[in-house]
Amino acid sequence: MMKIEFITNDSLSMELYKPEPVKKHFPEWFKETPHATFDPLDAPSYGGAGSVSPYTITSCVPVKDYMTSGYIIRNTYDVVITPLIDRDPVDFCDYTLGEKLEFHRHGQCPVAIKEKRRDYFKYINHWLVKTPPGYSCMFYQPEYFFESRFRLFPGIVDTDSYNMPVNFIGTILADESFLLEAGTPLMVVFPFKREEWDSDVKEALIKQDNRFIAKLSKVYRTLCHTKKVYR
Repeated sequence: MMKIEFITNDSLSMELYKPEPVKKHFPEWFKETPHATFDPLDAPSYGGAGSVSPYTITSCVPVKDYMTSGYIIRNTYDVVITPLIDRDPVDFCDYTLGEKLEFHRHGQCPVAIKEKRRDYFKYINHWLVKTPPGYSCMFYQPEYFFESRFRLFPGIVDTDSYNMPVNFIGTILADESFLLEAGTPLMVVFPFKREEWDSDVKEALIKQDNRFIAKLSKVYRTLCHTKKVYR
């Protein structure tokens, strides 16, 4: 089994907010969603052509694989972020408890966000991530928390050779002050092996797999899925 290491010199991060398998941090809305719904407003028909499955997103194996793969890095300190929207481009000032954010100007990534030329912030991450030789990590914000106040940008780092913590670049989406609470999930760390790939594109008849037709439910889970382990 491969091993990923998380190393910090910040005692509070180590004591309270260690990186953990992301499977320990399901969004509350997901945990509260039933396995199936028989509400006619959600699923008006369950048989015949055009039928709608009664099973909810909690039974979707590809979604659950996404939500349980990798490790989560959380915010260590409360951070109050106040956007200044009185001029264009928009700057952001922050008031923090325990640490500071840093900034990048709009011109370094000149893309309008919410039709405004906003600056970007840099979250100072306390965790150095180390992987075995030949392995990198993808860093991305956990999508299914549907965070509406800020957006962190994804990236890939060769964590077998990079010996510094990876800081997180993002942008503020909110127009009013908000508290980025300690313990807020920020980034998923997804380790993967670097390999060379070739591609092939072809036109061919895709034959129907009769195994899928025979089963009423849990087709992918039963016939195709491979368990992933992160601990």
